Amino acid sequence: MAGFIDEARRHEIRVEVLVAAGRGINAALKRGKASGEWTLDAQTDQLMASLIAWHDGQLRTTPLSVIRQALYRLERLRDGKSFSQLPARR
Repeated sequence: MAGFIDEARRHEIRVEVLVAAGRGINAALKRGKASGEWTLDAQTDQLMASLIAWHDGQLRTTPLSVIRQALYRLERLRDGKSFSQLPARR
């Protein structure tokens, strides 16, 4: 969601940061399934804390129309559909 909002607005976040956070979360999920211990490594924990704080500020200043478009794209991604296409304006 944060990435879609950023893409529609200022491009303040680097894709590499989102990719690194995703990899860290996936590694934590894999470790958790194997060991039953559900924790983030220190680097992923810092990345996620920064992303959450950044996203919180992002939500305070983003117009509702941009949030709706980002949510639409996120739902399409979840459903396995093309998420690069924006909804038609009403």
